[in-house]
Amino acid sequence: MVGCPRSGTTLLQRLMLGVENSFSMPETDYFRQVAINYYLATRSSRPVKALTYEKFLSPKTLARVLTSMKKNAELNMSSEQVSELYQSATNGRLVTADLFDCLAYTYSKDSEETVLIEKTPAHVFHIPVIKSIFPDAVFVGVVRDPRDVYLSFNKMLSQQGKPDRSIHEVANMWNSALCEMEAASIPVIRYEDMILDPVGQVNAALKDTGLFVTDMNTNKNKIFQKSETWKSNVFDRIDSSNTGKYQEKLTDFELYEFQRLCRSGLLKWHYRDEQFNTKVKFRLIYLLNSIKWFGIKLIMYYKAIFQSIMQNFVRGRQQEMSTSGLS
Repeated sequence: MVGCPRSGTTLLQRLMLGVENSFSMPETDYFRQVAINYYLATRSSRPVKALTYEKFLSPKTLARVLTSMKKNAELNMSSEQVSELYQSATNGRLVTADLFDCLAYTYSKDSEETVLIEKTPAHVFHIPVIKSIFPDAVFVGVVRDPRDVYLSFNKMLSQQGKPDRSIHEVANMWNSALCEMEAASIPVIRYEDMILDPVGQVNAALKDTGLFVTDMNTNKNKIFQKSETWKSNVFDRIDSSNTGKYQEKLTDFELYEFQRLCRSGLLKWHYRDEQFNTKVKFRLIYLLNSIKWFGIKLIMYYKAIFQSIMQNFVRGRQQEMSTSGLS
């Protein structure tokens, strides 16, 4: 399950547990952790392109994966299992697929659970490598109105005590996820359609895969960890009032920015096209240009100060050198 964060991937994960003999786990972030240039991808709103991966995982990469999954996915492995993994990594025999299989099945309750439902939104940027490692994997994406994503995302960050993301960051993250799903040609469900017809929409996306959802699953089999309180309502009755809240909460300027930054995706996925009358539109453009003008003036001001400091420094050095030459 992939998509932009706060787009309904956890709800889709819950629905997918209606597939026979399925099991799941909290978000693993696995393929971002095993990428060699992982530390360059400091913010998910600006994904690193052309990620590379180790053919055989090093002990350092293994440590990073286990630490992350223990913290974020409540991984519970025996000391014997961990020791065996480190031995394989040290001997250069631990490959990406084997480690993922080993970690995944620690969440399985019995041998009959053979279909893993894995949901990490950020894996949308790793679809090609996942396909190459697991060619039989089935991908399903979710798209949600970016303006509602923006509200939901910052509400989650507020609950975590973290600073808000800007409109530009969320818009870039939404556009990037959309581009990756389209490039991979995977089935994508509109969140707004999914909450109206959950089982029908999921089964339509699973067409020709051999998988299908039989009911509205209520099994809380490791979908999220206890600390993720912002996901605690995923098993509540599905409420269609979660859509369109942006119309009441966003300002005209914020709406205009989303219209400007996400217009192509909004139109393609049939989201509401906000109409601004000419007067309001020109005011917004004037405000935007004023902000840009102020930013440019600020940069020029500090640039002039820096140049003045450097000139004084160089002049002082030249005077010192001429003085020492005379002496």
